[in-house]
Order: sequence, then structure tokens, then C-alpha cells
Amino acid sequence: MKKLVLLVVVVLVAAGWWFSRTPSSPESRKRTTPATAATSGAPGSAGETAEIIIESSGFSPSPVTFNVGGTVRFTNRDSVPHQVYSNPHPDHNDNADLKTSKLEPGQSATVTIRQKGSNVYHDEDDPGLSGVIIAE
Repeated sequence: MKKLVLLVVVVLVAAGWWFSRTPSSPESRKRTTPATAATSGAPGSAGETAEIIIESSGFSPSPVTFNVGGTVRFTNRDSVPHQVYSNPHPDHNDNADLKTSKLEPGQSATVTIRQKGSNVYHDEDDPGLSGVIIAE
């Protein structure tokens, strides 16, 4: 009986921790506020680089707008790994170039955006975390 009570307490504590670190719904985790990307190189050039930060609350900024041929640097500032893929989940076939390796906390990866239009992406392990790159 004591083992059963201990197991129930451990499960409840773990569930409480999990739900306290994630927002209540996938919709509340989406970042949709427009923001200007940090760039290097000539603004509007194919050599520009947009910086996107990954945190537990999502991708920031999103959307990001720049010219086709620009580069996006994803940096994981969360305490857990993240992996970026293009939509739709689980096929990832909207933009074959829009993907990263699994990024451990503190790691970065760059992706060149060659596809014009809205490039929607998500976190592979948490598809509710998503963002948009608009390439003109």
C-alpha cells in the first residue's frame, strides 16, 4: 500500500512540473506578433541573416520577412532540445530546406531560405510551437 501511495505522489509531482512549464494550449504557445528580424549584410540582400530565438514559449520573432536567399539562424535558448522542421507535421514537405538538426540548449543552426512565400515551420517534438518566415 505504501508503494502505491508513493507511486501516485511521484506521478502527481511529475505531472504538476510538466504542466507548470508548458502553456495551457497549443494556440497560446504560437508566436504571431510581427517583428523585424535582426540582419547582417545589406538590408534586403540575399546575404542577410535573420535571428530567430527558440524558447519554451515559442519562436521569436515570428513572422520574419526578408528576401529569398537570406539565411535564418535558429538559436536554442531553452533548457530542452528543439528541432525545426517545415510544415505540415509529420510530413515536413512544404520546404525541404527548412529543417535543422536537434539543437541542444545554447546551440545554433542556419538555414538558407530559397522558397518564395510564407514558410511555416514548427518544433518537431512540440508541433504547437510554430513560426513563419516570409521570403519575398
